[in-house]
Amino acid sequence: MRNFRKAILALTLSTFCMVLMAQNITISGVITDEIGKQMIGATVLEQGTTNQSLSDANGKYVIKTKMGAT
Repeated sequence: MRNFRKAILALTLSTFCMVLMAQNITISGVITDEIGKQMIGATVLEQGTTNQSLSDANGKYVIKTKMGAT
């Protein structure tokens, strides 16, 4: 019975860790040029993936990515 409890605890902890690692986050912001003017249609790209977003007419963008991505 004791080994069974240890196995269940280990399984629960490993599942919890996998869920934490797979969390998605939303990043948003405004893209501006060197004089502070909003940039329309600028691409925001997550490195190493095809995940991308374009800035709107106000330079705003929103991209969903995994935590820790660059």
